[in-house]
Amino acid sequence: MSKKTFMKLSLFFSLILISFSLNGCSTLKDKPILKEEIKSKDEKVETQIMVEEEEILSTIEDLALQVRKFGTEGEKISADKLKSKLESYGYDVDFQDFEVFDMGDNVREYIHSNDVNTFFNLNPTNSTSSMGTARNIIVKSKNFDVSKKTLYLSAHYDTTSGTTGVYDNATGVSAVVEIARNLQNYKNDEINIVYAIFSAEEYFKSGSRYYLSQLSNTERDNIIGAINIDMIGYEGFEYPELKTVGPIEIILMQEDNNTLSDAFNNQFNEKYNVNRELGGMSDDLSFSKLGIPTIYFADENFITGANIEEESTDIQLEPVKVNAISSFCEDIVEFVKNL
Repeated sequence: MSKKTFMKLSLFFSLILISFSLNGCSTLKDKPILKEEIKSKDEKVETQIMVEEEEILSTIEDLALQVRKFGTEGEKISADKLKSKLESYGYDVDFQDFEVFDMGDNVREYIHSNDVNTFFNLNPTNSTSSMGTARNIIVKSKNFDVSKKTLYLSAHYDTTSGTTGVYDNATGVSAVVEIARNLQNYKNDEINIVYAIFSAEEYFKSGSRYYLSQLSNTERDNIIGAINIDMIGYEGFEYPELKTVGPIEIILMQEDNNTLSDAFNNQFNEKYNVNRELGGMSDDLSFSKLGIPTIYFADENFITGANIEEESTDIQLEPVKVNAISSFCEDIVEFVKNL
């Protein structure tokens, strides 16, 4: 075995055997590593990667037919469309509805709190002012087993009130859905996959905060990592006086010693730039608060693309590079298949 291969395997199996603790939001270096027998590739079901650009574009266009602010009819229409599409791949799809409350003027104090319970409390002020009922979409791999470790792939599908949200974040949802389509027959005796399409990300990551707050200690402990996708596929987009949008990159929290990103980038020969400046701007924050290794994928300089989010849907669609999203999906599928 070459030194390179050995290092890759060591990184990966260190990842999947990490045991997570919820008390005190401990760091990765505090988590014990267990030893288990390595399963041979022959015991896993291999499926052919067949990413289709038409499928990706179809999902983007379907979502962009309506504004998807949480609690609105547009959100519910989009949720129904996504449910039907994912069910057509043979998945069971669950809706998770939850109330979003006005968190008041001190909301950023709660969101940036180091106390886990404070962060995951959607109504820390005991407000009676509901802003609406949001809807998460949760899809589990067909051989889901609560005794196994779980990898999450997530994206938010909600928008603010002034946009149909092509870039933010129909593009990310299209990737998660296409990855799910490609992995519909994939089985792994050690690892579950959960595809989480969150709502209310635009209001302080409420969807992912609520979802994770509802998991049992065992379910949280079994999460080996999360891949979050938000605003991809605008590479090359230019806007006056701003930096040009670049290729998809890995975004991490500054303090992360991230075994998941190490394993991913090692597999793809450091293909993806690592950015430690913008971690926590999406639902990656919720997973990271629990000490879960999390990769947040977004375009380099994605903020530039947000400048046309209130333009017409056609204008928002023009910069989309479906081939970039397709190539990214192929990498994620390959990574998951090699687990």
